[in-house]
Amino acid sequence: MLTADTARWYDLFTDPQTADVDWYVARAREEGGPIAELGAGSGRITVPMARAGVDVHAVDISAPMLDRMALRLQGEAEAVHARIERFEGDMRVFGHDEAYQQVFLPYRSFLHMATAQDRHQCLWNAWRILKPGGRLALNFFHPEPGVLQRASGDQARAWWDLGVHEGADGTVVRCQQQGRLDLLNKVMHMRFRWVEEREEEARVVEEGFTAGLVFRDELVLHLELAGFALEEVRGDFEGALLERADQEVVVTARKVS
Repeated sequence: MLTADTARWYDLFTDPQTADVDWYVARAREEGGPIAELGAGSGRITVPMARAGVDVHAVDISAPMLDRMALRLQGEAEAVHARIERFEGDMRVFGHDEAYQQVFLPYRSFLHMATAQDRHQCLWNAWRILKPGGRLALNFFHPEPGVLQRASGDQARAWWDLGVHEGADGTVVRCQQQGRLDLLNKVMHMRFRWVEEREEEARVVEEGFTAGLVFRDELVLHLELAGFALEEVRGDFEGALLERADQEVVVTARKVS
């Protein structure tokens, strides 16, 4: 579970990403809201959707991430604030009084569903809270041989460098990742190491979680079982065909009434 510090550091490394933001904002504009964003995090996608005039219910299980969203909203127009409601909750069971025109699971949040049962429950709940004919959109990374190899055997003990952020005040934050593959259960046990260096002092924080490994065909089956009709599967946010295991899987589907 992210702390206030690690939620802040997380934003340093994810905020520069924009391709998924543009894609989800475009989907939001196409059909409007209300939208349930499951796994909204600190609002990197939430806030731009609200700026585009769409009502969003931002759901995340992490209170520190939702607190970061409140900070992100500082300085935004009152109309943007009014379009966003924040909810601390579990995407497998979240519900509200109103039905949604769209449900989004952005930035690989679906992979936090580590078991097939979790994934089915999450998708069934998305179906439950959608209006008839409503749209589901999500993205995740496909299990890729190079990544799986790095997380296997002795290599699983190694730390992978994810990047370095240098702040204006001279503070340096380094992020590293470690993964251990459990192929029998189709999960990756992930650990993140954050190193904050300020002058001559360094602080190290480690956190972990388990990510499910989801293959395209498995997701299609989960969607069908949950009551969705597959609309489109692409290999990136620009609309490329999904042809390689190292591509992002970008999916839209419709609730079947």
